[in-house]
Amino acid sequence: RFEGVCFRHEAERPLLEGVDLEILPSETVALVGKSGAGKSTLVDLLFRFLDPQSGSITIDGVELSSLSMTAVRPRMAVVSQDEFLFHDTLRENIRYGAAGATDSDLDRAVQLSGIDTFLGELPQGLDTVLGERGLRLSAGQRQRVSIARAVLRDPAILVLDEATSALDLEADRALRAALRETAKDATILIITHRLSTLGSVDCVFVLDEGLVTEQE
Repeated sequence: RFEGVCFRHEAERPLLEGVDLEILPSETVALVGKSGAGKSTLVDLLFRFLDPQSGSITIDGVELSSLSMTAVRPRMAVVSQDEFLFHDTLRENIRYGAAGATDSDLDRAVQLSGIDTFLGELPQGLDTVLGERGLRLSAGQRQRVSIARAVLRDPAILVLDEATSALDLEADRALRAALRETAKDATILIITHRLSTLGSVDCVFVLDEGLVTEQE
């Protein structure tokens, strides 16, 4: 829950101004709005990369600022439009942040994210070294690796920040459907400009100039 949340960088106009919104457990919601509307800032506040100047953010009724980040962040995952991949094998790139995952967990993440659709094209499969920033892979393939990495964490809160922008519309819809089926208990927050993908979300929040102007 965000209540009266305000945030601004010093000497700049507010990026968020009096934001009120509530997301229920296990809901899939979308944040839409033009660039600069405050969508990514809201997510940064949720992960406490930033703290609000006023207002409150609570999870299950508990103030976010009172919770240990070592307790909260492992239950969250974010997939962004341009995720960083390491000069390492595909296997280790997927396992990053979830070192205790089993081989069975890894196989599930590979199938869910659609990595299995191009795995046979890689010379050593999961043991293929991807190169600096994943240069062996296309933009769409890199996004699938990022999604597999997030799924492997089994998060309670999953944020998709333009996470499927490099996929075609059919692949985008198939992947979202698979995520909803697999992460049934997760709360999913989608940041997107592709309104055609929002037919199955529970709620849409429209942001404009730091304000929630519509809720559908």
